[in-house]
Amino acid sequence: MNVQTAPLDAYMVTWQVEHEFGGMTTVCLQRAAAFAECYGHASVVTFYADPAYPELLQGLRERGKLSE
Repeated sequence: MNVQTAPLDAYMVTWQVEHEFGGMTTVCLQRAAAFAECYGHASVVTFYADPAYPELLQGLRERGKLSE
């Protein structure tokens, strides 16, 4: 497998991230983690503006579901 070594801006898009989630969000977060591991950075973009996201994201990081 030919792995690119140049920086890559990777974005995974999902409608919403919640505390408990199913398959599509799981795949989105896992794919973002894989891109971040390979290329050093990946972002998860959502279109749902929730003022509680800082607490939600911290909880997901603590559970190992989302990297920094």
